[in-house]
Amino acid sequence: MKIKKKAKKVFNNFLKIIKRPDMSILPGQLAFFFVLSVVPIITLIGYGATFLHLPISFINDFISSTFSAKIADLITPSLGDISFSLRFAILAVTCIYIASNGCKSLILTSNAVYGLKNGNNIKIRTKAIIMALIIVVLFLFILVVPLFGSKILELIQNTNISDTAQRNIRIIFMLLKGPFTWFVLFVFIKLLYTMAPNKKIPSAYVNAGAIFT
Repeated sequence: MKIKKKAKKVFNNFLKIIKRPDMSILPGQLAFFFVLSVVPIITLIGYGATFLHLPISFINDFISSTFSAKIADLITPSLGDISFSLRFAILAVTCIYIASNGCKSLILTSNAVYGLKNGNNIKIRTKAIIMALIIVVLFLFILVVPLFGSKILELIQNTNISDTAQRNIRIIFMLLKGPFTWFVLFVFIKLLYTMAPNKKIPSAYVNAGAIFT
């Protein structure tokens, strides 16, 4: 009975928010700015992967499978020969700024949903940049974990451990890799949702939204 009442309350709150006049505008604004942020975010992911000395072919395969082959063809040629220079600094800063537009839209949307004032634009932009970098780190984690895991398994195969032990380690790794990756995804998304509004909100308050996302 309690579960039924709680579910009904959540559903009613959901309908109440959906029927708000500003909800006809906010989702479109959020989607628009995140679409504009896709290419610079992927570019930053590529830069990060290059600095981690991941093979260009591996980065290309990741971008192609996650986003599209055309985006991979657009971005990966500029990743192989990265060196610190004024040109690279300008390009990186521009990518970070454009990438932060999606996160800035998330902040403004969150403030509207919570009924908060937006406040200082510099603070909003700074927070948006931090959030954009968090997204880049999240994707780098997703990129590195399978490669790192396969390298560990290769090292284990080259040791004197018995075939049975190697098989058991492989099974344990495969079982833990999925839940661990999902948990890290949840933590990062929860962090973004907690940071977005211009007020302190209980961390547990965004659990349902983070799990859904």
